[in-house]
Amino acid sequence: MKSTIKRVTVGAAFGGALFLSAGMGIANAQPNDGQVDLALGTAGVLEDVPIGSAAQIAAGVCDGEVAQVTTVAQNVDASGTQQNVCNNNVGAVEFKQNEGAPAEGAAEQPEGAAEGSEGSGTAEETGSAPAPAEEGSGEGS
Repeated sequence: MKSTIKRVTVGAAFGGALFLSAGMGIANAQPNDGQVDLALGTAGVLEDVPIGSAAQIAAGVCDGEVAQVTTVAQNVDASGTQQNVCNNNVGAVEFKQNEGAPAEGAAEQPEGAAEGSEGSGTAEETGSAPAPAEEGSGEGS
């Protein structure tokens, strides 16, 4: 009986450890989202740019071929490592793995959209308030 209890306890402990360690590996893996950050030296950083657009911008700034620069951007998205495209008068032009997950960006956008809706709702209320007053004054006349 004691042997069975020990086996179950040890099995549960190992099973839990394997379950947690497998979950950590999945959490650390970043899926390719087709977007990268593009650092343009001292000009600034463009965040979460689609690979095609980022490659066109970098190729234009670096006077390179879009196909070659696209390959570099795809490698950065797949590996997560930063890669330099060129150095010019604005500084180093580099691709970096975008850090902002789409879920975080989506969570921030509705807040901004909600603020925009509140602002437009206020304008609508202001626009609709004179209309009933005009209708009311028209009915009274």
